Amino acid sequence: HLERIEAANPVLNAIVTLSESAMDMARDAEAAVMRGESLGPLHGVPFTVKDCIDNEGVRTTRGSKIFADRVPLAEHLARMKAADLLLDTPDYNAGATMIAAAQAGLPALTLRGQRILGRMGASLNKTLGLDELTCATAEEYLGRARDLVKDRDRLGAIRERLENATAGKLSIKEYCEDLENLLIKHYRQESARQMQKSD
Repeated sequence: HLERIEAANPVLNAIVTLSESAMDMARDAEAAVMRGESLGPLHGVPFTVKDCIDNEGVRTTRGSKIFADRVPLAEHLARMKAADLLLDTPDYNAGATMIAAAQAGLPALTLRGQRILGRMGASLNKTLGLDELTCATAEEYLGRARDLVKDRDRLGAIRERLENATAGKLSIKEYCEDLENLLIKHYRQESARQMQKSD
């Protein structure tokens, strides 16, 4: 298999990373065969993990050279946590990046835009109870950024509030449960209304 990968992969780009830990496991599997151990039905069968699934310690490129140095989300969030403040881009806000920053406990300063793509940051800050991180003018944005990086205590207090807010407001599980409960409530109300109409 390794010779075939070496021969075909430069053209196909099908195997993005040959993981050393996977190679170690393959050697262990072969050693188990050689020792005559009792083996499971799929023992030693080679397989690949699609390059869109994050695996600890292995880069995930989505099959594109553009993402050759991409790191898994957990590592990305750990790096974000080391920063002091995310400066959101005006007119076209960070969106998913800002959500990831919030999950990492990194506050994001944003400038409210006129169009929907320029208001995502303001919406997220409002949801998290951090309206003071949304600015109305470029001057306010620059001044607030300067003030926040100088005032470590204030920035620390904002980070603490952010971490408390994200626990409940950015939980996918809680979001799904809330949505499900809302849909059930609406269904029951509509069913009751339909029953009254038929009476």
